[in-house]
Amino acid sequence: MQWDNTPNTGFTNSGAVPWMPVFDNYREINVSTQLGNKNTVLEYWREILKIRRKYSSLFVYGTFIPVNEHQDLLAFIKTDPKTGAIAMTVANLSQSEVALPKVEGGSLGSMQPSMTNYAGVVAKSVLGPYEARVYLMA
Repeated sequence: MQWDNTPNTGFTNSGAVPWMPVFDNYREINVSTQLGNKNTVLEYWREILKIRRKYSSLFVYGTFIPVNEHQDLLAFIKTDPKTGAIAMTVANLSQSEVALPKVEGGSLGSMQPSMTNYAGVVAKSVLGPYEARVYLMA
């Protein structure tokens, strides 16, 4: 983890020699530049963890049901028998668009995702390259 844009990325003073090399991109990619910026990897994962904590009975202890729809798609459903909450996670593992999987009783394309790693407008019926979404029905 690169903490800031100082030499040695905030781990030690600039005169020390780190035992691992510092990545060239440490000035741009580090915690201090991503903190509070909604469209960063850090804030994305902070939001994911917030949802996981809020719905822990679903995401941590819920029943896992794999959805095998497409070879480039990682998709699964989690259900919570106690609350009736359902979540579907879909992730496109390819560099091409992939159609959303069909779900019983409706279409994911008609639903609003609770989380996505894409900024801006989200296509209704397809996942963009490397796009991931979580649909939550709680």
